[in-house]
Amino acid sequence: MKKEAIDEFAEFLMKEIRDEVIRLCDKALLDPKGLGFRGRRWRRTLETATPTEMALMVIPDVVDSTLMRLLQFVDDDVLRVLFESSDGSRVNVGEARPFELVGWYHGVNGWCGWYSKERFSDDISKLGSDAKHESTDEGRSCAESNSTPYTAESTSSRGTGQSSVESKMRNEPIGEFAEFLIKEVRDEVIRVCDKVLLEEFGFEGRRWHKALKTATPTEFALIVIPDVVDRTLMTLMSCVDDVSLRLLFESSNGSRVDVGEAGDYELVGWYYGVNGWCGQYSKERFSDDDSKPSGNARQDSPE
Repeated sequence: MKKEAIDEFAEFLMKEIRDEVIRLCDKALLDPKGLGFRGRRWRRTLETATPTEMALMVIPDVVDSTLMRLLQFVDDDVLRVLFESSDGSRVNVGEARPFELVGWYHGVNGWCGWYSKERFSDDISKLGSDAKHESTDEGRSCAESNSTPYTAESTSSRGTGQSSVESKMRNEPIGEFAEFLIKEVRDEVIRVCDKVLLEEFGFEGRRWHKALKTATPTEFALIVIPDVVDRTLMTLMSCVDDVSLRLLFESSNGSRVDVGEAGDYELVGWYYGVNGWCGQYSKERFSDDDSKPSGNARQDSPE
């Protein structure tokens, strides 16, 4: 039963999160009419950017798309995330802010603006529960916001002190979870991917730098996109493996399965490669670098 449950989760993770994020990002990159603000920003950048410059824009956007996609399923109660706060209590993240996690995640006035030390763009801010249906919504009726990438420096001076909402949330367990997600997953993945890109770090770095010799900005972005999705999801799985997060998945028979326990806390090892979940369930491209990170994926990051 455990094997069936973990296989069902693996198929869900690959098809509903990994493959869908890659498909949406490909559409933003390649379709002249696709995916609104982000697509227009990417294609505008392609007119003048080098492959490296394009990758530096794509990396944080893909990380954010992956995390927002996962949070949407938490909002929909398909996934439940349990997080242990500093006082030792276990909080159900979805119940703490019912059906609002995607809306709180992005933008200067959301979790990215409050906690992130890495760059982000605010042009898909506050898409709320429609984020999962981004692929079919070409003319979303929200005002175009600032599409300039924000940095820790630019957000630190965005006002005179914290808003009352920000201050209140920071003192709640959901605020602790938000800070953990942004700093330990989002920022860490961006930092490692930047090192892969700029310093030829690890297997990915050698492959990326080989591609940089001949690839156009579009071709290189198509290499980067699935790699960034995979590193984001493996970092999340690492958090489940080391019990920083507990992830509960609703299986087809209606029962809630503790994913870490069902996978013997070896989710990172099962994730990657031809013989892993990518090879078994994914319909999108992936690279099998012989890397197959073992143990805690966050230990794969540079010092």
